[in-house]
Amino acid sequence: MYCQLLIIFAARRATLRLADGLDGYGEQQLQRRIDDALTAGCDRLAVDCARVERIQRESLIALSATKEHLQARGGSLVVRSPSRAFVHAAELAGCADLLERSGPPGPIAPRPGPRALPRLS
Repeated sequence: MYCQLLIIFAARRATLRLADGLDGYGEQQLQRRIDDALTAGCDRLAVDCARVERIQRESLIALSATKEHLQARGGSLVVRSPSRAFVHAAELAGCADLLERSGPPGPIAPRPGPRALPRLS
């Protein structure tokens, strides 16, 4: 099981990369990484699942619960590049909501553009 968390503190967002199989110990690692991201104040979480070979229902439920929690706070959780195994497991577990995009995990507010200078008369 491979689980890596990259946090961009200024933007309050994180990317969680998952690979191989998430079972038992992997599920505990996943929950710790989710907790780390939430504790760091992340509102946006992107989960890269391109290399997931197998995942247990409990891990999918944890991701789904985190998505609901972040959405309730105005944030989002987006699963990026889900593997076939991830898609199949999510559909069987009733967690198809993880496969829906709820928007990009970018900064909460758009960055301000250049300000117009006041006109001098």
